[in-house]
Amino acid sequence: NKINDIITTDAGGRGMTHLVVPGDLLASAKLLARLTAKSKSRPRDPPSRNDDDGDDGGDDDPLVIILSGFPCCVAHAPPTETDGPPGAWAIAAAASNLGHRVVLVTDRCNEDVFRASAPEHKLDDADDSKWELITFPPEEDMTEDQSQRLRALARKADVIIACERAGPASDGKCYTMRGIDMNEKGLIAPLHRIVEMARERNNGGGRVGDDDDEANVKFIAVGDGGNEMGMGKVLGKIHEHIPNGKLIGAVTE
Repeated sequence: NKINDIITTDAGGRGMTHLVVPGDLLASAKLLARLTAKSKSRPRDPPSRNDDDGDDGGDDDPLVIILSGFPCCVAHAPPTETDGPPGAWAIAAAASNLGHRVVLVTDRCNEDVFRASAPEHKLDDADDSKWELITFPPEEDMTEDQSQRLRALARKADVIIACERAGPASDGKCYTMRGIDMNEKGLIAPLHRIVEMARERNNGGGRVGDDDDEANVKFIAVGDGGNEMGMGKVLGKIHEHIPNGKLIGAVTE
């Protein structure tokens, strides 16, 4: 409870205390700590010729996909907000220390910031506990091979964690807190599709708190404003309490 109280402090006065879901932090921590590879629960799909997802580890270790990156500083290069990268790498470290494989996925425009903020040597080929960083371009620039790579990530994931990841609103666009359309700026890769494709395989399940099949790919999300992936779980409260909430509120839950 003490950790929960600290991390849910509304330091910026955005109204985020209204978005806190009691019990979700503990449930998420337990899920990550007790994670097992879904290959032990259900058969894997046969390999695809487009199955290059950057992960060459064994199926016996769970695969954690971390989605992050919020390019809201649209007038700057790089445009990356700085709270997402250290949080994402901290989650990666926790998952790796638990013995899980880690792939962090972000937009192409965020790559330099994520590489610069990664723990030393963790992205080096020589590191035995190698973590992967994979980037994707905006949807309009995606190739078929890159679309297949998104599908492979969704298929192989055991849990997907969104940490300060821009999420599409009800109109499909990702907005800053001030209502700037980041898709229009050519900054957003369609990383939400990884969750959508995993959900299709889950028949809709997999949210934290769902009482569903252990073999389902689970989804955990962290956000502090209402425009991040996963905040659709409290969309009504975003509309009610967050400035511009009806425009920017992310619908992925």
